[in-house]
Amino acid sequence: MKENSLIGYCGIVAGFDTEFGMGMVNELNNYGVKVTSLGRITEKNFWRRAPRRRGIEAVLNYTTCDFKSPGAIRNIVRGHMGYFGRLDFVVYGSSADFLCPLENMSQNGFSQALQTGVVGAFSLFQECLPFFRQTGGGRVIGLGHHMMKSHFQYAAQMAASKTALYELIKSVAVEWGQYQVTANMISPGPIETESGSLFRMTPGSQRKKMLRTSSPAGRFTSSKEVGGLIAYLLSPQARMITGQNIVIDGGLSLNGVSTLPPEDRSSGDPRRHVVTADDVPLIDIEEEL
Repeated sequence: MKENSLIGYCGIVAGFDTEFGMGMVNELNNYGVKVTSLGRITEKNFWRRAPRRRGIEAVLNYTTCDFKSPGAIRNIVRGHMGYFGRLDFVVYGSSADFLCPLENMSQNGFSQALQTGVVGAFSLFQECLPFFRQTGGGRVIGLGHHMMKSHFQYAAQMAASKTALYELIKSVAVEWGQYQVTANMISPGPIETESGSLFRMTPGSQRKKMLRTSSPAGRFTSSKEVGGLIAYLLSPQARMITGQNIVIDGGLSLNGVSTLPPEDRSSGDPRRHVVTADDVPLIDIEEEL
């Protein structure tokens, strides 16, 4: 696809206050897409840190959002329409990325993860539908995880929320197809950033080396590649792609590699790397998902 090939497209991306989020939205900017990006960082003019190319006729509107509040989500969608006057797509990746053995996970931590990762998506999709119909169609995209088809070790809350999000995506695809709305899941592998949530949750000098050498591609996924895939799904050429989970990890998940390296899994005490649910703020969008 050529740069500026999506000029006039406007949408909402839930998650911008990470390196992955910024890189993904920057790539959409390169195609001329106008974005209202949602996050939790309240720093004034935070979005100005995004490395956007000059000369591209695209606009980025950054705002904070409590994904657990239907009223806040409603106001965000209305604010987007007031700012841009058009809504063509929504990308949702809000998630809770912490590690905790299932037997030690609190009910609050588990329910908060589902509230943020699934219920927030449900509310946002519902608020977007009237404007999709007004536009004559739309695109709904959820961000998953490349290990969805195998397992999530010590991350039951993420396994449950990502799987439920995909089931919601499939329901949107089936029920809203009559409105010319498509819905798909994109499941990236580890993203090449130092602050990626996998490496932040389980620090270790051998982790990147182990995962990189286990990938048939010999490297990690880039935010530019994820943004490019989103851009393709927004294009007219993708009108018949719906209800799918598209994995973009260079084949890493085909090798059945765990998200934890052997030295961590064989330590005899998985709680060595545990972060309790009640002590960790929910992350808006996972950087390597």
